[in-house]
Amino acid sequence: MTIQWIQMRGQNSARMDKVLALYDRSFPLEVREPHDVFYSGFQYAQTAAPNQFCLLIGVEGDQLLSFAAGHFLAEVNTGFVVYIAADPNHRNRGMGSKTLAKMEDVFNEAAILAGKSKVSGIILETEKEEEAVTTMEEMECRKRMHFLPKTNTNPVLV
Repeated sequence: MTIQWIQMRGQNSARMDKVLALYDRSFPLEVREPHDVFYSGFQYAQTAAPNQFCLLIGVEGDQLLSFAAGHFLAEVNTGFVVYIAADPNHRNRGMGSKTLAKMEDVFNEAAILAGKSKVSGIILETEKEEEAVTTMEEMECRKRMHFLPKTNTNPVLV
C-alpha cells in the first residue's frame, strides 16, 4: 500500500466530501461539530499565522484511508488533534498510528515556521469511557483509549 499524505487547504471539494463522510461515520452525533467548522478552520488558517488549522488526509488513489484534523498553537508550541479517523476497512492495520505520526510531522513544520525547532507536545482529545451513553459508544471509547498508548508521540489526554 502506497499512502499519499496531503495537507488539505479546502480547495478540493470531492476530497472534502469524502473526509466529511468518514467523519460522520466515525464519530457519534454527540461529539460531532457542524461541517462548517472545517471550512471555518481553513479561513482561520489564512489569517492566524503562525497558528494553523491542519487537516491531513491519507489517500491511495481515489480512496480516502484516514484523516486527522487539529490546530497548531504557536504561543504554546503545541499541536492539538481534535479528530483522527481511519476508514473502517483499514482499521487495526496501523493506519491511525501512521496518520498521527504524519500529523506530528505537520505540527513540526508549523513549529519551524513559528521559529521553533520542533513542536513541544501534542494533545489528543477523547471522550471518557464513563461518559458513553450506549454500549457501542463505550466499545468505541475503549478502542480509542487502547490506540493512544501505542502511538510514538507522548500524548496528553483531555
